Amino acid sequence: KIQVVMSADQRAHKHKYTSKEMNDPDYKGEKFTADYEDGPVQERECRDILCCLLFIGFIVGMVIVAMYGYEQGDVKHLLAMYDPDERPCGMDGNEDYPYLYFPKLVSSEGSTIFSATVCVASCYVEISNQLDCLLTTYYSNQSLTCPDAAYTGTIYLDRVCLPKIDLTSEEEQAGAEQAEKDGADSSQDYKAKSEEGKAAIIAELAKDQVTQWMADLANGWKLYLVAMGMALGMSFVYMIFLRFCAGVMVWGCIIIFAVFLFCLGYYFKLESEDEEKWPDEDTRNYLYYLCIFFFCCFAIFVLFILCMLIRIRLAVAIIKTAASFIGDTPHIMLLPPIFLVFVLGFFAWWIYTAVYIYSAGEITKREDNSFAQVEWNDTTRRAWYYHLFGLFWVLCFLLACIQFIVAATVAQWYFSHTEDESGSGSVCKSTYWIVRYHLGSISFGSLILAIVTFVRFIFEFMRKKFQLMNKIHENCFLNCLLKIISCCLWCLNKFVKFLTENAYIQMAITGEGFCQSARMGWYLIIRNSGRFAAVESVGGIFMFIGKFGIAIGTAFICYILIRDNNIFELRDKLYSPYIVVLCCFIVAYLIAAMFLSIYGMAANTLLQCFLVDEEISDDQGLPKGKHTPPLLAPFMDKLRPKVAVAVGKQQSIVHSSLRICRVQQTCFQKG
Repeated sequence: KIQVVMSADQRAHKHKYTSKEMNDPDYKGEKFTADYEDGPVQERECRDILCCLLFIGFIVGMVIVAMYGYEQGDVKHLLAMYDPDERPCGMDGNEDYPYLYFPKLVSSEGSTIFSATVCVASCYVEISNQLDCLLTTYYSNQSLTCPDAAYTGTIYLDRVCLPKIDLTSEEEQAGAEQAEKDGADSSQDYKAKSEEGKAAIIAELAKDQVTQWMADLANGWKLYLVAMGMALGMSFVYMIFLRFCAGVMVWGCIIIFAVFLFCLGYYFKLESEDEEKWPDEDTRNYLYYLCIFFFCCFAIFVLFILCMLIRIRLAVAIIKTAASFIGDTPHIMLLPPIFLVFVLGFFAWWIYTAVYIYSAGEITKREDNSFAQVEWNDTTRRAWYYHLFGLFWVLCFLLACIQFIVAATVAQWYFSHTEDESGSGSVCKSTYWIVRYHLGSISFGSLILAIVTFVRFIFEFMRKKFQLMNKIHENCFLNCLLKIISCCLWCLNKFVKFLTENAYIQMAITGEGFCQSARMGWYLIIRNSGRFAAVESVGGIFMFIGKFGIAIGTAFICYILIRDNNIFELRDKLYSPYIVVLCCFIVAYLIAAMFLSIYGMAANTLLQCFLVDEEISDDQGLPKGKHTPPLLAPFMDKLRPKVAVAVGKQQSIVHSSLRICRVQQTCFQKG
């Protein structure tokens, strides 16, 4: 057998497309030839070097921004409560008075409940007793003494004294006397007044959302570790479930959905015949139309499944083969924990730094309440957006790294299969490839995805902000336009994710740069759109159920731990549990996505390797691929058109004849 080994430049030149080919709507790219019959290219070159340098420069910029935040930020003063004289409780020489107390629970003309607040040493004071407080101008102008306690307080957010609601009869009577002394209506039920005052204080405290979010993010760090452990355990259990129950789950979901459609149709049929329940004939006709609609959906779904039967079986076989890959390459499971350490470490550093950057500015007391406010300058504002974009780029970069390593390992495993031996893949070699040759390409792909994700995030944030301001609902055209833009950005984000993922797979096989790999992967998808649709649909269902199931389950358990068990005493420290629960959801989703990306990326890579192997066998005129795993071998001939099989057999005869001629010619020359 005579084999021509092409260099990297020759392979790249062969897969470059002319403008005429690119403008041809029927052009589907060049098929893979015998140049890739031995699998992933071993002789590689550094790709997209400028993007690698850009990413390194960006990381240096993030470090500079973090140093700016650490130097200029003042988190303690940002989270402190202030008295009317703009003095922080528990700071700047006021350490003996850490809590903010509200002696007046009812606003009057010219003053609010915040104008009479004081910093106190303790919230647990009997009603009518004098407070141990930091005297303010408001009371020094009246009596030169601290006011009497208007209520027995309980600590809220570790900084505020709220009225205690469950009072004894003696405490309630003392409270009524104190209310009469303050000029309020003594006949008013004091417990109701306390509840009203507590609700008013909490309502005022709830106005400054951004400051609350920053405080809650800082206070909930212990719960993030709990969420990490729960998501880790759930991910392992789900991956074991996929390995042994993939086929049962796929066909079970298909059967359940078909039965569901049929039952809906039969239910509406029975309802349309019930004249006692629905005496109106028009209503019964509508129910009958619904019956016909669902029966038609059932018939269409069954026909679709019958037409896609082989492709669905291929998708199931791909997922099972992915399980075989993990069984043959168990050390691939070390990737998620290793990258998890990087992701969580970066995420914790990012939150810690974000709080400092947010507090970098002039911190003063708000005029209408006791919260602090921050006035940013242009430098801080730019630093905040730079730091925010860094979150998206670095996370996309880490996810891209794990995707490439898995893809390269799967490709090695697939193309090392022989009739006698199973395949093997090297994670170390894949890691070497990405560090030595493809950091620039990974940076390029993750940058594109990060830009799209960042733009979508900013747009959705502004859209939600407009909705809270009730400016969208007043204009139907603006409301419709924003929803259309939101839908387009969502579609663009999904497309870029799909494109970059397939580019990394082609990069692992061919060793090309990002753009060339994305182009080759796109044309491979175009040539095999039906099979890609089936595998992506089935695999997408598994990934969707796994990622969101684990994230939602973890977030729900964390919410229960805060609400019912008061874990780490967070219930008394948080303004609201929802921002912490949301962070737990994000952490759990990232962990689940990282673990399940092993399965998802392995399945997508196996499909592309299968298709490349198929095109190589067509080029060589072989009836099936040389490296096809046993679970996928039955699908090689079933999925190929009969014409292609016939042409392949003819090509096989031609190739055999050429080999005989070359051997005879060689023998003649030697003779």
